[in-house]
Amino acid sequence: MAPRAHQIASLLALATVGDARRMVDLSNAQMTALDTGTPGETVETFCDETGLKEMRGHSVDPDAEDASNAVEKGLLQAVTKELENNNVDQMAKSIFSFYVCARWAPDKVFWKLAEQELAMQMADAVIGSTDEGDPTIMAIADMYRTYQFVPMLCSTNFEVYKKTDEFDGTYFHQFKVEVEDMMKFVSESSTGEVSQELTKLDKIFCGDKPMMSCDRHKVIETFMSWFGSETAAKKQQKLAEKIQSFADRNSGDFKEWKGRFPFHSFIAKPKGWQADASEAPKSDERFVVCFGKRVASELHRRPNGNHILTDQNNVGCHGWYDAKETNNQLKRMVEMWKPPTCQLADMSFQMKKEIMAKFHDMNQRLFEALPSLINDELQEQETDGEFDFEDYLPQPVKPNSFTDPTTKRVFVDGMVVKAEKEMKRCKRMDVEKNECAEKETLKKGAYGRVEVIDDKLQVKWEGLGASNEESPEDLKIMPHGWKAKKGFAGHVRDLVAGVSTISDKAKELWAAINVPKKKNLANLMTNSVSKWAVCPIKGDADLEALDNSIGTEDAVFQEFQREAYSEWSGKKLPGKDCVPPSGSLGLPSGAKVCDLNEYHSDHVEKYTKKDETKELEQFVCPLTPPLGANDQLQVMEEQKGLCYLHMTGRQEQQYGWHYQGFFPARRQNDRKENSPKVEYEFVRLSKVADDGIEGQSTFSRWCTIEELNAQPRFCNLPKVENEWSTMEELAHDLAESLESAFDGEESVAPTQIGATAEEQTLASEQSKLKKEEKTKWQKVKDGAKWVGNKALWLGEKTWDKIRGGYRLTVSSAKWAKMKLTPGPHGNNRMAAELEAKLFGEDTTGNLLHSLSFQRSLGETSGTSNSKDRYERFIVSYPCPTFDPALEFALKKKWSQVAVRMIREGYNMFNRSQAGVLNKPIATLMMRGEAIRYRNTRSRTVDVNSFPQASMKWDEASHEWAGATECKYIDKKCQPVEWCQKTTFHIISNGCEERVPYWRTLAAGEWWAVKDTSLAHVVTPIVNSGDLNLKELSGFKMTLFCGAKKTFGASGPPSPLPSEPLLECLKKGVETNARLKAQEPWKLYFPDEVIVLAKFEAIPEKECFVDANAHPSDVKELCAKSVKAEAGQDGAAPLSYAHLIDPKTKQPFDHKKSDSDVFQGVHKGAGFPKGTLTEVVLGPQDVLEALDMIDRSNGR
Repeated sequence: MAPRAHQIASLLALATVGDARRMVDLSNAQMTALDTGTPGETVETFCDETGLKEMRGHSVDPDAEDASNAVEKGLLQAVTKELENNNVDQMAKSIFSFYVCARWAPDKVFWKLAEQELAMQMADAVIGSTDEGDPTIMAIADMYRTYQFVPMLCSTNFEVYKKTDEFDGTYFHQFKVEVEDMMKFVSESSTGEVSQELTKLDKIFCGDKPMMSCDRHKVIETFMSWFGSETAAKKQQKLAEKIQSFADRNSGDFKEWKGRFPFHSFIAKPKGWQADASEAPKSDERFVVCFGKRVASELHRRPNGNHILTDQNNVGCHGWYDAKETNNQLKRMVEMWKPPTCQLADMSFQMKKEIMAKFHDMNQRLFEALPSLINDELQEQETDGEFDFEDYLPQPVKPNSFTDPTTKRVFVDGMVVKAEKEMKRCKRMDVEKNECAEKETLKKGAYGRVEVIDDKLQVKWEGLGASNEESPEDLKIMPHGWKAKKGFAGHVRDLVAGVSTISDKAKELWAAINVPKKKNLANLMTNSVSKWAVCPIKGDADLEALDNSIGTEDAVFQEFQREAYSEWSGKKLPGKDCVPPSGSLGLPSGAKVCDLNEYHSDHVEKYTKKDETKELEQFVCPLTPPLGANDQLQVMEEQKGLCYLHMTGRQEQQYGWHYQGFFPARRQNDRKENSPKVEYEFVRLSKVADDGIEGQSTFSRWCTIEELNAQPRFCNLPKVENEWSTMEELAHDLAESLESAFDGEESVAPTQIGATAEEQTLASEQSKLKKEEKTKWQKVKDGAKWVGNKALWLGEKTWDKIRGGYRLTVSSAKWAKMKLTPGPHGNNRMAAELEAKLFGEDTTGNLLHSLSFQRSLGETSGTSNSKDRYERFIVSYPCPTFDPALEFALKKKWSQVAVRMIREGYNMFNRSQAGVLNKPIATLMMRGEAIRYRNTRSRTVDVNSFPQASMKWDEASHEWAGATECKYIDKKCQPVEWCQKTTFHIISNGCEERVPYWRTLAAGEWWAVKDTSLAHVVTPIVNSGDLNLKELSGFKMTLFCGAKKTFGASGPPSPLPSEPLLECLKKGVETNARLKAQEPWKLYFPDEVIVLAKFEAIPEKECFVDANAHPSDVKELCAKSVKAEAGQDGAAPLSYAHLIDPKTKQPFDHKKSDSDVFQGVHKGAGFPKGTLTEVVLGPQDVLEALDMIDRSNGR
């Protein structure tokens, strides 16, 4: 419990609260002037008395003027009474009030109350006192000190809907003025005579601490008195004297307090303060603020009591506060209830709805009384200072740019750049002198961010406080969001509509009353509207003045009657009633608009933002309270196969669509349109949190409208070849993608791919397999035994890999155990960026806001006061084939295959003047191979096939630089990859080419793949037993680079690229960085440079067998549909030179023992399981994998 709540609760526990004001006989009281804006004032000013008489059936007699006037007056009073006392609207609105009480001292009024109403407590206090003096005063002093008797003065209620203000004709402005007047008094009186005397009273016993927090044992008390310490008895006597002195006061300040707080109340707590003494109110903590009506019971009196009492409501009280804290709370309450927050609109609706429900309930249970109105307790908000929140909202991005006149390179605000040389740069500026105060050496390779100021290119370097003007030739543009090292601000986090971290904020300011969902209530309320014709309007009435004093037709109430419980009335829940869009929303064919709610401007009334300028706040509030964010998202999530249009945090920032749900005292809804835009993306809801607006809900990201219209190729998952035939096969690939990615230095696991997405993938695949199985089953002959299909089964271990902690714990240990090659540099970053591209999460409140749009419906009709209407809606679009978990798994796997193949080819040919990246298009082939041996022993025959993978670059024959020149340098044969020591090395330090097959590269032939992880794409991992040759596969990868817009619906870009791949990659990094810096809120860029890797199957398997191979091995190695190859004189063909030594005609590796006899080689073909036919990479992915660009240290 919060400290303030605990303090007031401790004081009120087991306490009786009474109001001792004298009852006034109202029967003879004269009616005072009617408050402006009230129904009575409207009736008196604008109703036609004569017409009203005719409505009531009274005859109009011109000769009986006095009698006629009396009748008219009586009729107007009757109408006024009916409007004010028999009014559901007024009844609901009257709940919005509060009062303030001040902890007082026992003056003479309270003496009498204590003597007559608290006789038993007084007797106990007197018995406990041994001091001389008036026993009554001594007892009252003791009860005051121990909080057995707490006198209070209370104010009248501050009512929101009491009367309207002449300033702008609104209730709220008058309410605000009255509260501010009270705040002024509280502030000014805090240094006045009464406040000082009250503080002195409380300080007599314990100084600044609570009055009963320094009580001492009698022995200690006696001991301390020997040393001159003032005893408790003396302090008690002093307190009694001060109380008596205070009671005799009659100063102007004293009277002012009585005028501001006219009602005498008290807290009677028989046992006094029982909680921790240090938590009791201190001397200056004298105020409590209480929501709702003050009177909480019928009138009553004590036995033999001389005062009429009534219980005082304390349910909605919070305190105790000093003067400053009291004013802070009052100010916050006013801020909380101002119309733009929609709190009044929401609570008024809920209150009306509940009242109507109770009326219907009374119709069934006549003997039950209307239940008491429930007050909501506003919890303390910990905000500091005064500010206009709009000044703190993130502003739209307007990046500046600088174009290098020489190279035409474009630098944009926010771009990441690297220093190309060491430079002296300013670290700290002298603002007064406008010159550099301190310089520092900036090392080559330092990172910074571009700041274009006054058309000058400047860079804010990491570690330097000042920006420095730079020359373009000294800067290298890095990929968008690139990070130099841990801690450097790389990616700029999405700013979500002004939301920041707030601690101890009130999260639920009002407790909603549970709405009884009863069918008979829906039947009673649905499609019925009733009107009461109050009176005819005077013929000479000022209609403009009339409109200013009245409201509009109660659309809220009518909506309640229409909607009342859609479960029975047939109206669909918000978000389910979807129709094709009307008008020019620019949505793709198939999209639908789903209505959420109707919003009205100035609902429930207008609000003056600034009194000085009479500027009105531009806000709207929902006509009916919307579903909670998690409930609404759950309704949307249940609509299977649909995606919803979504704004990213950047886009919310750019277009001013700010979510203020975490700030309930701010304007909640802007009076503006928020139309769908083609740059927004479609997302599918994955998992909706059930813990309010702060819960983290997840979603999957599909495609923007713009890209869907222009290039759907990049929205949908490319064709998958050689699909899985069992659930286990699919689950294995899915589980591998969820494991930690390891690049030799760190291991990172995907975090946003939830179980929901995984299960959807598996369920979809299982559905396809069931359809295939059904087709097979129909072909089974009658009488065949059905045993089920294992293809639909999924093993427990596989489930654990997908769902369990296994996915997060696979690390470098596994890679070492399996002897797998770590991924290229950038492996983790690529996986993380892919994850961020496909998956997202947000607080439930902001997620719903980012899925919502708003359009104008024009003005309301039917009343003289019209209000602008807006529709809040969502946009749905069918996306039944979107499978984010499968897409992540395949794209992650095959993008890694692509960069590993590029790295393998580049490393093999990087000695050449022009390697694999120096052609416009690169084509690399890879296939799995198996070398077979037979070992015949005395009793057994062992046949083993050893797998490996090989690659080939078609263009190699044109680029081979000739034989390798091997040299002995630093005690090694260099280059080590190509060279080895000769047989007589000890004598001659001689070196030779490691193996002769390297020379076959000159003819564009194959080489053995060094990357073991890459090799296992086309070869299985065999732990025991012989290899299944059918599992060997082979494919070709073709690499294209170009602007995204140059790629059509399929195939390569058009026209085909002409510049070398490497040039395209380097330019692409700069182009993409510029595009994303200029418009960081956009997701699709037609001019973005991409790298497309296209995969095609090698169509035919091949084999070569030794001349002495066993017939059974020949049959298996060269089965049907396998092309048999042979070289000259029994030697292997040139395409096998990387496997078989042409001199010995034996394989280079794999032989286990001298008894192993080589049988032959089998080469695989066809797609591996689940091959993605194409994958898109970024230029930085290739360059980082080849160490041609600095590593990014961010995920």
